[in-house]
Amino acid sequence: RFLYLNIPYSKCYFFYSQFSQAQFEKRYKNSKYRRYTLKMRPYSFYNGFAKTEIPHDNYILFFGSLSSYKGIKILVSAMALVLKEFPNEKLVIAGTSKENNLLNEEILNQIKHQITVLDRYIPSNELTNLIRKSKFVVCPYLEATHSGVLMTSYALNKPVVASSVGAFPEYIEENVTGILVPANDKLKLADKIILALKDNFYETMEENISIKNKTQSWSDNLDIILKAYSS
Repeated sequence: RFLYLNIPYSKCYFFYSQFSQAQFEKRYKNSKYRRYTLKMRPYSFYNGFAKTEIPHDNYILFFGSLSSYKGIKILVSAMALVLKEFPNEKLVIAGTSKENNLLNEEILNQIKHQITVLDRYIPSNELTNLIRKSKFVVCPYLEATHSGVLMTSYALNKPVVASSVGAFPEYIEENVTGILVPANDKLKLADKIILALKDNFYETMEENISIKNKTQSWSDNLDIILKAYSS
């Protein structure tokens, strides 16, 4: 890292969020190289697995590696509150555990019939179907930089309820493409999940994402990248 930052040859830095750029500038205050912020776009790769229309199933989805910083215990606790108002809802948690004792076992046992845990590697075709059949995706992270989960969900037109950490506020348009919630707050998380469920509000957000996806692409960054290289 010392050599990379100090060897005197022409270079610049690309960031996928203003949050990441701010973190870099805070850490490397004396860096004199140019910086560019690129706009991350939905991971359209996953559309290659979407062959036919799949109707919504009756579940909310969490997917990705299962780690404590992703707030899974908070999610399970919040879901217990959601079920008081929407007793027929279900939650699917899909991904490989990175740590032990990630789930709130006491609460999980109380609502075990409403929660499905797929603790294993999820291949891309299965993941695509899980996302497409869900109502929406939830990311109750305690901390974050950026999230591939968000961009994967957007690619399949799914709104996301996410903690207001990292770059989530830059990429989630409140009540349009998703809903933001304070981190580590099970009451607020439950309220926002309920908001997405009421009157099928998640379907309105899904339609908004579908419209936006027709006008946005990774090529939006082309001018920025060419400018950086040509200079």
